Amino acid sequence: MTEYQKLSIIFSVFALFISIIGLIISCIANHKSNKTQMGSLESQLRSAISSARKSFSEFSLIIAQKKEKDTIEGEKEIYKKILKERHEDSLNAYEEACAKYIDGKIDKVRFKKSYCGEIRNLVQNKTNGEEKYFDSTTSPYKAILKVYKEWNDLEK
Repeated sequence: MTEYQKLSIIFSVFALFISIIGLIISCIANHKSNKTQMGSLESQLRSAISSARKSFSEFSLIIAQKKEKDTIEGEKEIYKKILKERHEDSLNAYEEACAKYIDGKIDKVRFKKSYCGEIRNLVQNKTNGEEKYFDSTTSPYKAILKVYKEWNDLEK
């Protein structure tokens, strides 16, 4: 083997080594970036859920404070409709969060720790007419039901 061939092999091995190091560094940076994006998404979901729940709670309080005799019949129906819309906004925020959980776009362990009780309460709550939202055949909240079943299925 000539000196030129030896030198060519040495440079090729060196270039391969540098490429491998570059690939490893790129993978590490990508992983960190994904974790940052995941954390940002989790924060956005928490904010959306909190905002929707707050809006629903505040309007519920307004209705509760409104004296029955001060409310005309047309207002009652409007209040009920607004309350229902705010409640559904809250459920939609949970649905979006559960969809992200199912798609693996957020940390599943942290999500379960944060939302297990809330999801269980949503699905099992029978006092506020929730059962109509979580009927297994007609519910529009399939992601919530799927997550609930995953976490609470005793037959697993």
